[in-house]
Amino acid sequence: MIIKCPNCETGYNIPDEVVGDKPRRMRCTKCKTMFTVARHSAQPPVGYVEYTSDHSLPPEFAFLREAAPPATPAPAPAPAQDADPVEEAFQEFAPIPNGAPQVPQQAPPPAAQAPQAFQQAPPPAAQAPQVPQQTPPAAAQAAPPRSSVDMFGGGARPSWEDEAPLDLGEYTLHHGIAPQATGNQRAGKVVFAVLLLVMIFLIFVTWRNDWNLSPLDLPDQVAFAFSGEAKESLPKAVKNIEAFVLKSAVVVDAQNKSLLSVTGDVYNNNPTARAHILLRGRLRDTAGKVRAETRLPCGRAYDNLALRNRKTASVRDLFLVDGVLYDCQISAQSSTLFQLVFDDLPDDYQPSFSVEVVPVAAVAK
Repeated sequence: MIIKCPNCETGYNIPDEVVGDKPRRMRCTKCKTMFTVARHSAQPPVGYVEYTSDHSLPPEFAFLREAAPPATPAPAPAPAQDADPVEEAFQEFAPIPNGAPQVPQQAPPPAAQAPQAFQQAPPPAAQAPQVPQQTPPAAAQAAPPRSSVDMFGGGARPSWEDEAPLDLGEYTLHHGIAPQATGNQRAGKVVFAVLLLVMIFLIFVTWRNDWNLSPLDLPDQVAFAFSGEAKESLPKAVKNIEAFVLKSAVVVDAQNKSLLSVTGDVYNNNPTARAHILLRGRLRDTAGKVRAETRLPCGRAYDNLALRNRKTASVRDLFLVDGVLYDCQISAQSSTLFQLVFDDLPDDYQPSFSVEVVPVAAVAK
């Protein structure tokens, strides 16, 4: 017999003989809930006897005795028909046969009256002797009810409600009973779990990128979120400044050195102008590891020929004015171009490397 707990729906496979004709209390091993299990059978239980009028019922069940059918009165005899007057007259004057003496009919002797017994009148109510009423013993007044087993013979058995509950630990089904969930409910749970994981993922990536999530730079931001680099907090002046990469190209200069030129636009979304804007570029490999880094101001750009024929040893010198980096200024709600040049390009550079460009310095005007 397979049953399940009504509270936690844990399944159990119990032998059929555990539950007999009377209910049996069970205790769930998982949630410790007690419940009752009864066997459903169309046959009467063992020892069941149907009492009829042929059996003698105990005094406690005398009210169950079948009432005697009411007596049916016997039918009254039919009234005698009136005699014919002609026949009566004929009988009255019928001739007496010869030789038969006519004996007069005598009245029967009076019956002897039996002597009446002497009857004594009862004494008056005032002179009647008072007999003390006997009180029945306490045992007779409040006799405990007898069980059906005591009435019809046999020893007393405890009620099923007083029996210790059966522990179902050894009958537990390892796979349990599958809940009756429809396919739509299971699909809804799966969709909810997927959406929850996606939301947690986006919150983590946004937090790692200082709560600044850009759809165009999402792959780079995801790579940074799961990298081992420490999270940095950008200055408040560059919060609303965004940079977008447009194109990149590899240039080989006169010293046979490979350079990577990255150009794009930078936008100032602040209601006020910004100055001294400095951009940082990071070159990451497919594993998300930073392989090269450069920092240059916006507002200036050089073509490939100028980079190839430059007179300075470092590309950074092209963005100096009187020994100081060029002051890049952007008006409110405006944009300008930028160029970042990686002159320490890795030897294993591939086009699959990603470029991250963020503003790291700015001054409000």
